Amino acid sequence: MPNRDTATELLESPGYQLWLATNAWQRLVRTGLEPLGVTHAQHAVIASVRRLGGEGEPVTQADVCRFGSLDPNMASQVVRSLEERGLLSRLPHPTDGRAKQLRLTESGEALADECKRVIKPLIEAFFAPLGEEKKELARMLRIINNG
Repeated sequence: MPNRDTATELLESPGYQLWLATNAWQRLVRTGLEPLGVTHAQHAVIASVRRLGGEGEPVTQADVCRFGSLDPNMASQVVRSLEERGLLSRLPHPTDGRAKQLRLTESGEALADECKRVIKPLIEAFFAPLGEEKKELARMLRIINNG
């Protein structure tokens, strides 16, 4: 059993606190998305395809991986599962013959709307205790994420 000093040191560690917050966030999102039959990873891909595709450019799996910092192997499995469910299509890329363009189907767009409806209040509730400090947290996390 750790001594009190070690436990205090751990509780004061930003890494440990980030780990706890990440786990709490993932549990909340998983619970919210479960009734829709969507995993957190599937939601990340759906949201990324929608966001990137909204700019009018063709979206590739590599684009989704870069945007969401996703592992390419995991993203490939998720894209395949979404395609099998009829939520996403892989189409020929208009300018790169080696790449496939990802596009949400009508069902995928409808599911993206449902996910957004579920996720938005979760975000508000999860970060509500921070008040205006939420913007500062986002700023600090961007610093960490941009290395």
